[in-house]
Amino acid sequence: MSKIKWCDDYEALFHSVCVHCSNDGFDADSCLTAVENYIDLFFEKENGKIRFWGTDKKWNYLIQRQFKSFEKYEIILIDDTGQKICMRGDTIGTYKSILKAKIIKKQQTLSYNCLKQVAGLDLDELNFCNCKNNELYNNHSIGSFFIIPKPKASRVSLNTSRARSPYYDNFFMFLNLIKNYKKDKLTDNTFKELFYETKVIWDMMTFEQYIECMGLKPFIEDIPKQLFVTPNLWNVETINLYNKTINECINKRNILLYDRINN
Repeated sequence: MSKIKWCDDYEALFHSVCVHCSNDGFDADSCLTAVENYIDLFFEKENGKIRFWGTDKKWNYLIQRQFKSFEKYEIILIDDTGQKICMRGDTIGTYKSILKAKIIKKQQTLSYNCLKQVAGLDLDELNFCNCKNNELYNNHSIGSFFIIPKPKASRVSLNTSRARSPYYDNFFMFLNLIKNYKKDKLTDNTFKELFYETKVIWDMMTFEQYIECMGLKPFIEDIPKQLFVTPNLWNVETINLYNKTINECINKRNILLYDRINN
């Protein structure tokens, strides 16, 4: 496998190496460089084809621009029967949905000046851009990015659905949704349909194989129980705990993925 492209400096893996405001139109997890990294990080190559880590099914693939987008890219997997599945990048270290839902519902921006007014909110776990508004930005280290399949016909996606109530981008709840789907215990009908529409991906791996493939083991070990419930029930203290925990998990995943790409 080739050396990691997103950043060549080990220390840079622990920081947001691609800083963008929330409204500048750039999607770091879908830019061409990041999408090229996904091939190296989550697949093994063999005779011009690729297969997900820990699986046997081989795919032809291509990287293409997303429909009606100039800067966003996606991976198209094609099996020997011609069946296609679209894989898109997503970001684990997002904090905006939770903060907007719980703290500043009436505000248009998540600025440093706005958030510092919130009693008890720990800003040390958050980063802000240097533009005029000092807006909050996502964690754009490589350990914050993963890929998920996109349904063909559905107007919604796993990406957008997990950002809505009652989840608000709570990544621990999202992993529980996948686990419950695999156990046939999923009660959320929207996600049940979305997983079913992309079952060619989910059904080729156990939950444990999925965690191993995506390098997500840090996100299922020693996670506080209160983080597995909807942020609708959280207070500021729990939000601080979530931000601290998700950042720690991302840092551990940075090391895991760095070791994978270089070994």
